[in-house]
Amino acid sequence: MSKKIIVGLISALMALGLAIAAAPNLSTYPTFLGEDGQLNAIIVVGQDAKPEDVVAAADIAVGLGEVSTVEKTVTVSTAAATVTGGVSLDTSASRIYLNDSIDNVKDTLTSSDLPTILADGTLVDDDGNEYDYTQYIEVGSNRVSFAQEDTEEDPVLEIAMYTKDESGAQPLYTLKV
Repeated sequence: MSKKIIVGLISALMALGLAIAAAPNLSTYPTFLGEDGQLNAIIVVGQDAKPEDVVAAADIAVGLGEVSTVEKTVTVSTAAATVTGGVSLDTSASRIYLNDSIDNVKDTLTSSDLPTILADGTLVDDDGNEYDYTQYIEVGSNRVSFAQEDTEEDPVLEIAMYTKDESGAQPLYTLKV
């Protein structure tokens, strides 16, 4: 009888090992949440969730936007670069240059810019009431600048990313629903 128990335990451990081996791991996050270039996941927030949890869920949803991507090759002069997902904040007619604010050309991104992430939707509450919503991103006024963290290194092009603080610095972007 003890042999049957041991064989049963070994079989159960092997099945568990196969399930763990087949499960996605965080080293491939967030790509394992996508399928054919489209996000295949649901973000759930409990009915008694705190407002900061709802905001965090929206922030995660924006972050998952990189799963829904289209790869394009853009040729600039004689160099080529690959851009995956996202949206440009400038246009061919209006460029953003050094020391310009990043909202110089586009100050708001809508569903026409990011159709998957900023899609309109309907929220249904526990009583069955439906609320239509629209989401958009307000681009911050941070500037494109050079920075040199270490005097031994070449300066790099950067855009400062802040949260709003007592100094009056503005965030890189604000998602509004």
